Amino acid sequence: MLRLDAETGDLFDALHGRLTRLLGAEFTANAIPIEAEREGVRLTGYAALPTYARGSSQAQYLFVNGRPVRDKLLTGALRAAYMDVLPSGRYPAAVLFVDLDPTEVDVNVHPAKAEVRFRDSGTVRGLIVSGLRHALAGEGHRASSTVSGAMLGAFRPEEPTATGAPRIYQMDRPSQGSLRASYAAQAPAPQGCMPYFNVSRPQSRGTVMATSDDPFALPALDPNFLSVPDDLRILRDALRMSRDIIAQPAFDAIRGEEYAPGAARQSDAELDEYIKSDCNSVYHPVGTCKMGSDGMAVVNDRLQVHGIDGLRVVDASVMPTITSGNTNAPTIMIGEKAADMIMQDAMQLAIPA
Repeated sequence: MLRLDAETGDLFDALHGRLTRLLGAEFTANAIPIEAEREGVRLTGYAALPTYARGSSQAQYLFVNGRPVRDKLLTGALRAAYMDVLPSGRYPAAVLFVDLDPTEVDVNVHPAKAEVRFRDSGTVRGLIVSGLRHALAGEGHRASSTVSGAMLGAFRPEEPTATGAPRIYQMDRPSQGSLRASYAAQAPAPQGCMPYFNVSRPQSRGTVMATSDDPFALPALDPNFLSVPDDLRILRDALRMSRDIIAQPAFDAIRGEEYAPGAARQSDAELDEYIKSDCNSVYHPVGTCKMGSDGMAVVNDRLQVHGIDGLRVVDASVMPTITSGNTNAPTIMIGEKAADMIMQDAMQLAIPA
């Protein structure tokens, strides 16, 4: 027999206390409150962070109008909400309550009444997926893996730019020239190391120009790398910082002779010459169709091209400035946000005046 005293406080405080007693403090310490509503359907409860994922779906508790259910539509929506943050074979833990008008749901589908049938299943599923994703996104790096959390905590800002924005050096892929030099340097023995760095917030700006009125003709691309002297200075400082790191006592037992640019090259001019001959892009161009309202902006805040009806741009080109990290995740976010806005606009058109 289980006996629990009534909890006090508002809805979430009381539910938090009750779930702590039933499921344990570990669950509630790793769970976030869920509250969302759409078209008369209300979703409340607690959903665990991805780092609290389980090996089975046994930690999923779903209720419809207070009735416990094991409904495939609801469990499928829960799985879809975590699709981007959980690997295959891991299951989110959650306690979710779906409340709606009783006339909008049939509870007599299964002999054990474990499954239900909604009149508008799309609304219910969409509410669960969007409500959970929105809540997880609001948790920032807490909703990512512990490895990425540790990585974020290890970042340290470098000297700020003239506008006060921080610069962060990050490791990235080497150029083909660096790879060839590295392979040649390491040929006599298997040992070797090579630091990589890049300018996370470059000030240099390139161009993409049309070459004809043929839409299939290739454009003229000019990345215009290192056209702003401060970008070159950042790389020079990073190179010297790398030398300082390798010169630390921890590397004494394994450090060899510097192969490139070579210990003899010390002046600004010598290092600049090496950087210009060896550096290359890390393939994250952005901003050719930037979002904004100024004269250089191509799209507005709903990604619609200024002056052209029915046309949107949805990719990394709408970013006004580049992100400090990889552009992959922000571009996925842009696509998902654009899909939401396109659906919103379509629904507005479908509603009669």
